[in-house]
Formats: sequence, C-alpha cells, structure tokens
Amino acid sequence: MVEVGDLFGDGWDSLSEGTNRAIVAASPGRAILLDSHRLIHGDSGCSVRPVVVENFLRCVMKKHHRLREHFDLVTRRSLRERLSSFLLGAAERNGYRQFTIPISRAELASFLNADRTAVSRELARMRDESLISFHRNSFALHDLIRPGNNGHSEATAARSGPGYATRPGKTSRHSEQAQSVQPTCRQSRLGG
Repeated sequence: MVEVGDLFGDGWDSLSEGTNRAIVAASPGRAILLDSHRLIHGDSGCSVRPVVVENFLRCVMKKHHRLREHFDLVTRRSLRERLSSFLLGAAERNGYRQFTIPISRAELASFLNADRTAVSRELARMRDESLISFHRNSFALHDLIRPGNNGHSEATAARSGPGYATRPGKTSRHSEQAQSVQPTCRQSRLGG
C-alpha cells in the first residue's frame, strides 16, 4: 500500500528504459512524476532541489525499512506467528490495542503469503483462545504475545502503547477495557 506522501516506482527508469508502466489507484489522488536525471544532475543553483533530494532519500529509506519488516514477517515459520507479528505491528503503529486495518482479508492473506481461508481459520482460533477479538477489519488485542525471532514468544510484548499482555496469563492494566470490546466482536461471524 502506498500512503499519502509515499514513493512508488523509484528505480523503474534505470531498470527498464522505455518500458511503459501502469498503476491502479484504490482511491482518487494525485501523483508527482519526477525525472530522476534532472533530480540528480539538475541545476545546482536551484534552492528547491536539495530539499526534494533529501525527501526522496527519506522516502527510499522508509520504504527499505518497510520491506525489511515485511521480509521478517513472511519468513516466520507459522501463520500464527505471522498474524501475531502483523497485528502487534499494526497496534504499535496506531498506538492503541484497538485498531482497523485498511486492507481486506484477501489482501491480508496475500501480504502474509498465505491462503485466505487459512488466515480466516487462524484468526477464528485466536479469537476462540481470547487472544484477539475482531469484526471484519477492526481488531482488539487482548493476550497476544509477539513471537520471537527463533519462533518462541518473547516475554516483552509491550514495547509501547497501552494494553499489551507481557506473558500468557498476565494481562495488562487495561484488560477490563479489552474485555468490554470482546462480547460485541465475539458475536460477529468472521467477515472479510
């Protein structure tokens, strides 16, 4: 997903000279097309050029970071580990244990390199184990633990933000609020 202000298509002109590319937008918007040759070799007296180059490099570094995170995510061994890492990452980015993801269940499955039915089945199991609750694309995390790099759960899932559990059986100080969301979400069927 490309958010507002993000970069896409960087490096296309150097990889395939003269090849046409097409982008399909999920919603109406505007894109600024930059000529990389003019960006690199443009007028040295231009006062705007250094700012554009700095912003461009910042976008490239941010994109690289996201790609590295995605690689770490899809190399997890089990689908449960991939889902847990994705959901905890989304919660950390939003700053809350209750959040909505902007992608469909099929897009989530594709992002996690998994089958849609397997993702839906695993989410239902996680809900039945009271780790999460959800309704369509809205999620609430309860006792979800971040998987470690070796496939085992890390004891410190709460890096930032309220409402994370740190160990199975030991809930955070916001567990009462998390339980208040659960009945509404539990009654709903798996949507997507």
